[in-house]
Amino acid sequence: MLPSTPPRHILILGYALFLLLVGAAVILFPLFWITLALSATFLYVACLFMIHFIELKRETVPIITKWPSISVVVPAYNRGEALEKCILHIKNMEYPGKKQIIVVNDGSSDGTKELLAQTKGIVALNLGKNSGRKAFAVNAGIQKATGELIAVVDGDSYPNPDCLLRMVPHFFKDEKIGSVTSIVRVNNRTGILQKIQEIEYAIGFGLYNVVLSSFDSLFVTPGPLSIYRKEALAKAGGFDTHVITEDMEITFHLHQLGYSLALEQDAHVYSDVPETISALFNQRMRWFRGGIETAYKYRAELFSSQKIFFRFFFPMRLALEFVTLVFFLLIVRMSYETLLTASTAFASLYTISFEVIPLPEWRFTATAFYYLLTTIVTLCIVIFGANTLQKDKPSLSMPALFLFLFVYGFFIAGIYVLSLTKLIIGVKNKW
Repeated sequence: MLPSTPPRHILILGYALFLLLVGAAVILFPLFWITLALSATFLYVACLFMIHFIELKRETVPIITKWPSISVVVPAYNRGEALEKCILHIKNMEYPGKKQIIVVNDGSSDGTKELLAQTKGIVALNLGKNSGRKAFAVNAGIQKATGELIAVVDGDSYPNPDCLLRMVPHFFKDEKIGSVTSIVRVNNRTGILQKIQEIEYAIGFGLYNVVLSSFDSLFVTPGPLSIYRKEALAKAGGFDTHVITEDMEITFHLHQLGYSLALEQDAHVYSDVPETISALFNQRMRWFRGGIETAYKYRAELFSSQKIFFRFFFPMRLALEFVTLVFFLLIVRMSYETLLTASTAFASLYTISFEVIPLPEWRFTATAFYYLLTTIVTLCIVIFGANTLQKDKPSLSMPALFLFLFVYGFFIAGIYVLSLTKLIIGVKNKW
């Protein structure tokens, strides 16, 4: 349930009216102006990020000789063999200071408890029953942590050996830096679906996060590997257990508390991504739902002058989510018009014999041109995003690139609308 929400029936009624108004606007407005508005919004944001990325200069990181103690917390729920590999990678991370590894078994039923009992060099914490929220497991690990810094690593993620060496010095640039995060990469790059996600990660966790970090406006400190100042987590009261994306909520909370967040471009962590459509669907449902919950929770901070994150990038993110909704409804309209025109053409052929087959109305507007233009810009973003990954760049498989440009966006837009609907009507979700 949304934090501090109005009565459920009010939410459902308001959401229904909102969809009705937006749907009516998409149906009644000329396609030319709808596509122009969508394209203009997308192109503005895309060009803003690309131009700033080109002009971006990397900041120098302090050289330190005294390394603070660090505790690495690994929340795990039915991770199987991936957890063993994850722990090995964490053990192999080079670090001159004291490193504590805490693995929290959140009521797993796949033999995780037995695995931890056999693993040396870690603090194993077994929760009797699955909590249903990863934040419970992370908070339990934090309570056992002795380090000045707290790193959180998902149980299916594998950091490079030099990650801590590259990330920790950022905390010495400014005492107000509350968290430092890394570049998330795709580990299991075998199938076409994983290669599509690899392109997506190159943009979202690559180019976009690099630019956002330069404005101190990161939206999320990703679960695969992020490090937090322990005192910052204490001020935040730990991770919020009411939202499904605790890594995004803690990011907003740290911004609200006045902390800065940094990104180390050369710290790469590889994470296993979904290998089936159903698994990807469920993951993105959680991501979108958690994002909506977090945005709603911090709605009072919109346009706050406290940080550029709240007065510019947060509103821009909400505008893009609204564009996603309009885009989905626009695709529904265009699909309906195409089917209607096709059925009319078939009826004409059946009754009058051969005749010129009409094309859908949107075919004769500027829609196709705008879509082509945005596709070209998206392709440029993909290339720039890949270039943010200095080591082991994505291979950019042509079939995966084609599906990403022309199919994947429709899929993601549909998931966003469905996740919003399920959240409003009160369908529960777990990690």
